[in-house]
Amino acid sequence: MLSESERRRLAEIESALRAEDPGFAQRFSARPRRLVARRAVMVLTLVAAVVFTFQALFMKDMMGGTYLRALHRSFVPEWLSMNMMMAGMAPS
Repeated sequence: MLSESERRRLAEIESALRAEDPGFAQRFSARPRRLVARRAVMVLTLVAAVVFTFQALFMKDMMGGTYLRALHRSFVPEWLSMNMMMAGMAPS
């Protein structure tokens, strides 16, 4: 643990760095947000894959009678719609 004087000194160094080069300091403060965004995308992708798999399973009668045929026929439309949704969520 840092002592109180060491914490104050560290805070002074951080504020001096922010004043001297704000772009450099912001790159380090923005890093955790990117990590959270990556994890969110990974979780959403996993959920989409599970939903897509079960959707093909439940639509097998409508899409051709077998699970593989339903998966084959619904893959491209679902893939495109999911990618368009993810593209809309991308930060600009």
